Amino acid sequence: MTARHGVGVLLAVLCAGVAAAAPAPGRPPGAPPAASGSAAASGSVAATAPRPATTASTAPSGSSAPGAGAGDEDDEDEGPDIPPPPEYRDPPSAPLPQPRAGTQSPSTVVESRPTEVAERAVVGADVGVVARAAAGGSATYAAGPSAGGFVRFDPWDWLGARLAVDWSRHDVDLSGWSSGLGAGTALTSPPLEALRMRVRLEPTWRPAPRLRLWVGVGAAWTRLVAPEPATTGALLVRSSERTGVSTDLDVAVGGAFAVVPRWLLLELAVGGALPLTQSGTAFEGRLQGIDQQGRLQHLAPLPRLESAIEARLGVGLVL
Repeated sequence: MTARHGVGVLLAVLCAGVAAAAPAPGRPPGAPPAASGSAAASGSVAATAPRPATTASTAPSGSSAPGAGAGDEDDEDEGPDIPPPPEYRDPPSAPLPQPRAGTQSPSTVVESRPTEVAERAVVGADVGVVARAAAGGSATYAAGPSAGGFVRFDPWDWLGARLAVDWSRHDVDLSGWSSGLGAGTALTSPPLEALRMRVRLEPTWRPAPRLRLWVGVGAAWTRLVAPEPATTGALLVRSSERTGVSTDLDVAVGGAFAVVPRWLLLELAVGGALPLTQSGTAFEGRLQGIDQQGRLQHLAPLPRLESAIEARLGVGLVL
């Protein structure tokens, strides 16, 4: 075999391969080749992929593309286009409530606390009424007005310390008291004055941002001044004023409300005192006096204090 003959055979093989790969007329690219003549004659359909529908205007008269009848039958079997079902959506739900601490375990919500007012130091003034009871029942000390001032320090939110001073005035009734001057002489006393200084520790509870409640326990020191008494009747006695000192156990319950947060407080408290010790010329010994004839007379001491109760209203300035 010559070289020219071999080249001719190779070109023939290549042409045959290209012809086999090229699509047949009326068949889209990529479709499988048509069945053999014997299969077509027996009526079997070899194509498995759908074919585009052809119209009479595009096909030559008297001829049809291979498999055209089968494609028309497939188009007729498909029927009309069915729209896709509507997209399903969940019905709207009610809005969820705000989460609260304690409803989940473990808790995922940080518990909110009221904003506390910074009241590390408060200075203020107060007024009130103080009632002091006399021991023995022979004399009475009437309830009297009181005025004073205070300073409160809060080293912690739950604890405060108070320094306070106040002055009070009490009428004295000596009608049932034996003065020691005899039945013909009556004794009257001007109002009793008391100056008190005290210190208290006050554990505090803050149920709301602008409100605080406290219970106080402390000690008080009270100085009493009894002016010179006056006598009427058989003897006219001149004497002098008497003084006494009392140390007391002081207790109180109260609260404060921030009228203007971080600036102004309104405070209300009630409390009492129980005397622990009492001393001085007002309570001990007999007071010397001189009557109208120049004779020395002795007056009995005043009744001791038994207890005290009070109610106070104050205004404080936050520092």
